[in-house]
Amino acid sequence: MRKVILVILMLCMGLTGVSVAGKGEMLYEYWEGINGATVADLINSPDFPDNPTGSLMVTSMAGPRDWKDYYGARLSGYIIPPSTGNYTFYICSDDASELYLSTDGYPENLRPDPICAVYGYVEASPPFWTEDEEQDSSPIALEAGKAYYIQALMKEGGGSDNLYVGWKKPGSGDIEIIGSSYISDIHPQAATNPIPPDKEIAVAVDTMLSWDAPVDVNEPAYDVYFGADPNMANLPLLTGPITETSADPGLLDKGVTYYWGVAVIETEFDTGLVHKGTLWQFTTIPNTPIIISQPQDVFVKAGETAVFTIAASSATAMELAWYELSDPETILGTEDTLTLENVQAEGEYFCVVSNEGGSTVSNTVNLTLKRLIAYWPLDGNVSAFESLGPDGQIYGTGAGDPPSMFSEGMAGQAIGLNLDAEKGEYVVFGAVGISGEMPRTISCWAKNSVPASQITNWCTVFGFTSPNATAEESFDFNRQGDLSQYCIHRYGAEWSMHEIDGEWHFLVATFENDTVSWYTDGEFGGSATTNLQTQDLVHLGKRAHSDPLWRGWVDDARIYNYALDAFEVAQLYIDVVPDAVICPEFDAADFNQDCKVNLLDFAELAKVWMNCGRVPVSECLN
Repeated sequence: MRKVILVILMLCMGLTGVSVAGKGEMLYEYWEGINGATVADLINSPDFPDNPTGSLMVTSMAGPRDWKDYYGARLSGYIIPPSTGNYTFYICSDDASELYLSTDGYPENLRPDPICAVYGYVEASPPFWTEDEEQDSSPIALEAGKAYYIQALMKEGGGSDNLYVGWKKPGSGDIEIIGSSYISDIHPQAATNPIPPDKEIAVAVDTMLSWDAPVDVNEPAYDVYFGADPNMANLPLLTGPITETSADPGLLDKGVTYYWGVAVIETEFDTGLVHKGTLWQFTTIPNTPIIISQPQDVFVKAGETAVFTIAASSATAMELAWYELSDPETILGTEDTLTLENVQAEGEYFCVVSNEGGSTVSNTVNLTLKRLIAYWPLDGNVSAFESLGPDGQIYGTGAGDPPSMFSEGMAGQAIGLNLDAEKGEYVVFGAVGISGEMPRTISCWAKNSVPASQITNWCTVFGFTSPNATAEESFDFNRQGDLSQYCIHRYGAEWSMHEIDGEWHFLVATFENDTVSWYTDGEFGGSATTNLQTQDLVHLGKRAHSDPLWRGWVDDARIYNYALDAFEVAQLYIDVVPDAVICPEFDAADFNQDCKVNLLDFAELAKVWMNCGRVPVSECLN
């Protein structure tokens, strides 16, 4: 299930950026960072169903395609059949999925078992409906114009990903994706948009209840149910029938979760039809303060300013006090923002918010310095420099006589591995405190001792590796397959860096905010969007799960806990090759891009300017 094209087909899927929910749309929610490839892995996540990573509105029952890895999704809303009769439903996905349908328009009446499912993944190009016998449902009788709640759950592991839901209408032999004409994000006969919003916290005790009228009911009336019982059937009637779209529950108690619903009554033509409401809830502001927004971890360089912020609410006057975890007696600040200037050390911080009813303590957050966290000069040994990282362990024939493995490198000595033959030589450094998708920079000098054709494909030079051959669980410099190229590699994808040509080269790769960037000999090589799920395991000369060995030298290996910028990378190169000149970026006035702003650039400007006589220059270029 290797991803071939990492493209979001937004136009084909009908994704909308920010839109008003309603007819013609459904809600697509996703939960990132969940391992496994079964629907059970999604359902068992502590964040499901109330805490999705994000959501989108889609205009058909189709989710994003070849979008992410290791996530789960739920596509939910209402279908409105165009005619009465038997419908057969279909589902297609990569990886697993299950489709659930309610007996009516309410989520609580979902059938307990999926009506169709994919238990592995559909190999054919999607949407393909008939690869597995579980992909289609038995015929299900539906009524024209009646809303039915439906939800599709999907779990993606690694590689390609997609989710499609289709149906075969009564009297039709064609399977089609359920499109915008038959879907809605809201029940068309139900009250919507509750105020206070569903699951709102810190609601005022004198709040009013309000809602929007249903979209498909003329002259509605409402029965409003309200109370502290989470069972809709047990809620007492607050008021009704009324024609207003608001109601007053009276003065409420502090710190209580209340439940309410609005039943819609069709008064037109005296039909008497009643559409029960969705159960909503909110929690009133407690006696003690409530934290609306927790402080977040801060990541800065030494000497910079760190800022922590908290948002809290209280029914009465409140006070704030910030502390460092190592010194919980000293108050560092009393405002909603804590500012620490000229930071020189890491620490853990928290805030206590107090009022006359008591105190609430925030999460403890980390102040982390952007810094070099592991450094192996490789000058006669594989020990870490000044305890920056773990000491290494040599494996192979050289383990018995390590000094013989070292010779002159680019910055002092360098370690030579398998120089004249494959001797099983490599180095394990182990854990450095970076894993998953944490930011990082890896760097080293490398030089091959034999032609690239004599170096086994996919051997590791230096970086993060994994005992598992699993997508995204590596971030290391490799020989790129059968090419004579260095590459930066994350299992499942790789990007070329430079020819393996028997010369010393300075290799640098960074990762931050889903972006990998690479540099060779101090100069920027490129960048790409990718995911990482690395384990905290650093090797030199060999991957953890396979045998190909690097044949050559490695010098001055480093790991940083943040992504170096182009100027910092260039400086590392200049530190070793002081006569070199590198231009990390071009000045806006450097028209000929020779890394100097001088009369030659003015000549370039004048040349264009004189040719068309217009300012700005962009008007000439256009």
